[in-house]
Amino acid sequence: MSHTRQALVTLRASTELLARSIKLPTVSASARMVEVLAAGDAAPAGPGPDILEAVRRNLLQAARAPGGIASASPQDLRDAPWLMWDRREPLATIRGFWMPFSNVANAVRGHAGH
Repeated sequence: MSHTRQALVTLRASTELLARSIKLPTVSASARMVEVLAAGDAAPAGPGPDILEAVRRNLLQAARAPGGIASASPQDLRDAPWLMWDRREPLATIRGFWMPFSNVANAVRGHAGH
């Protein structure tokens, strides 16, 4: 047997032994918690496209209703910023939408502290 072939046989045997004997260390609960806490700085995931489309419809419907944007649900108002500068049809550019939304947002923010 050539030296190259013998080296390959030895290498294969070594890798098979390593694969059986190596085990990854278990991650401690405290290490997992550190990872979770570090992820707190990550940006929140936005609502999915189906949810945003429903929010868009609901907000546009509320804007046309007698109560205006103030009649929109709190959930829709919470998700509205994702649509304010959306490429397709930004809510911020719809005539008469920005000021009522801004007023409602300021009122909600004012009540959040009480």
